[in-house]
Amino acid sequence: MPERLTRKNGSGTYRVPMVTQGELDLKWQQGELNVFGELANRLGQYEDLGTVKELTELKNRIKK
Repeated sequence: MPERLTRKNGSGTYRVPMVTQGELDLKWQQGELNVFGELANRLGQYEDLGTVKELTELKNRIKK
């Protein structure tokens, strides 16, 4: 499994250490600041798989 992009905080939230990032670009497009690079690509791939709730339910069904 590739190295995680995120680290879990004690509070249950997450952070992204910039040392783990490859290319990361911030660009203004259509009046908004956007993030491009490995972080955005991987997050998009995960989101394409389903919501966190859907994936948790699937994982729980598989474990049974």
